[in-house]
Amino acid sequence: MFRNAIVRTPCRSVTDGITTANLGKPDYLLALEQHKKYIEALRLAGINVMVLDASDQYPDSTFIEDVALCTSACAIITRPGASERRGETTGMADVLK
Repeated sequence: MFRNAIVRTPCRSVTDGITTANLGKPDYLLALEQHKKYIEALRLAGINVMVLDASDQYPDSTFIEDVALCTSACAIITRPGASERRGETTGMADVLK
């Protein structure tokens, strides 16, 4: 079972994120509210949550599971397929320690 989670607060530029869905731009304030509820749900489930600051430079950085994966044996920092997301991995080694 999971004991820890790392999340990143949605940034204002989340509205400029990568998408193939034709759903329109995300609502930044709604994203913040939903993210807060997500954190609350994790904590209610007994999960220790580390919340990272928003990163306006990377609109999709809220989806931190795309750049870091932790197993019981090791932590893996990925190489995102989208070149505009590759900078999201900077600093993840320090966070994962």
